[in-house]
Amino acid sequence: MRTQVMPSKTNFTKSVIAAFIGVIVIILGVYFWVSEKNYEKDCTEKVQGVVLYVDSKYISGKNSHTEYIPCVGYLYNDKEYEYSVRKPFRSNYFSEGETVDMMVDPSQPAKCYLVKEGETLLGRTWYFFVLGISLIIVGGFGAFAFRERY
Repeated sequence: MRTQVMPSKTNFTKSVIAAFIGVIVIILGVYFWVSEKNYEKDCTEKVQGVVLYVDSKYISGKNSHTEYIPCVGYLYNDKEYEYSVRKPFRSNYFSEGETVDMMVDPSQPAKCYLVKEGETLLGRTWYFFVLGISLIIVGGFGAFAFRERY
């Protein structure tokens, strides 16, 4: 005589929660993508900047690494500005004294970003979409597998 193992409501609940978290992660990804898109939309003037220095910060732990934060000086409408990147780089792409391209917001010249070849908006937020979709798939399969059968 075989006994039938009943699905656990706890596992079903965990699966639904995982899928729900996946949806939230995707919404966050969309939010960050739209924010970056709007930020870059405002910066329409291309200027040349000079890397003044590159700060480095060692991050210890399981995935220890060094982050590099370049500080760039640039001139816009005869006024000098300094800009430190908002998101550190894991590789030191810049060297002191190097000339770099930047995009500046004409109405707020302190608002700018570095133009880095090959970097796209999706490239900076792809992990939100991958993680969110993965959680939705795992949660969906889990919910299907652990649903109660009547």
